[in-house]
Amino acid sequence: MRPKATVVDLTPAHFDNRVPMRLRLSSPSASTIANGRVPARRVVPKAPPSGHRNGPPFNILALDDEPEYVDVLREALAPDGATVTDTADGEEAVRRVADGGVEMVLLDDPMPKVNGFETCRRLRNLPSGRMLPIFMLTAEEDEARRRRAFACGASDCMHKIAALPELLAKIRVYREITLLQRQLAEENRRLKQEIEVRGDLERVLVNSLDRALVLVNTRGQILFQTQLATTLLFKHLPAHDREMLPSEEEIGRTQLRLRRFQDRDGNPDINVVFIEEMRPEPGPKDLIPLGLTPREAEVLFWISQGKTNPEIALIIGAARRTVATHVEHLLAKLEVENRACAALMAVDRMRSGLGA
Repeated sequence: MRPKATVVDLTPAHFDNRVPMRLRLSSPSASTIANGRVPARRVVPKAPPSGHRNGPPFNILALDDEPEYVDVLREALAPDGATVTDTADGEEAVRRVADGGVEMVLLDDPMPKVNGFETCRRLRNLPSGRMLPIFMLTAEEDEARRRRAFACGASDCMHKIAALPELLAKIRVYREITLLQRQLAEENRRLKQEIEVRGDLERVLVNSLDRALVLVNTRGQILFQTQLATTLLFKHLPAHDREMLPSEEEIGRTQLRLRRFQDRDGNPDINVVFIEEMRPEPGPKDLIPLGLTPREAEVLFWISQGKTNPEIALIIGAARRTVATHVEHLLAKLEVENRACAALMAVDRMRSGLGA
């Protein structure tokens, strides 16, 4: 049990720009006086004024057995929105960090149970402690102790008394970094969610639009195309580069025609292109009367064109396993045993529709 401390307020004439100081004078025991040893005085300066006010909440855990020192930190950081809680038990500190809600840890080096170095090592092994700012505070200026602190995973190490203004400044810097990282993580989460939603909407749009529409930039790169546009391009130009819109010369050798429009928002870098089939030939829509869904009819159409499952998956923008499932279903609905029989049935159906 530590001897009771007496606090005396003094204002030295010249020290750190006349910053008031508090001296902790530990009352010596009888045995100490008898042996001629007088306890060293520990000087704890008052906290410098904070330059921040009313910041976002920020929770700091201090592992320290000197309540007076923690009070100085608490008073200095309160205007920043920081809440400083303390404990003298390293195991308790590890439990609090593991439970979450701690955004910075200050570790004193000599502690009665688990010392600061071991506590720092345990904190770094926690999932919630891997990126946690951890400051190791030492009572002695010792390069070996600094190296040991960094080896345990400390973010920084400094003398707890002499470097108090520096400590407060670094706490504020790490606090701002942590808050910015939190905002960035939240923004990334929001953007990821938005991308997923847009991706879902785009997939719905691609499969639902009944016009062959393509968005291209000034270099002819395809930015977006509907499923019907994909079908027509592969139908008439199966070897074309799927990332680029075919040239006017290539289109001129087919039954396709292009109509170009500027983006409705007036963006000169984006052109809207409608693809039209001058003499429509039988296509997937002619196979739906066989009792197939539109997607099954599309798969059957490409089977009739001699395409393999991987090629069909590439054309319609689906997974190979999905295409294989569609093939199984349409074979069962058509009551045929293989792809060849299904292809012949599809060709007969499209020929009869063309004759009509």
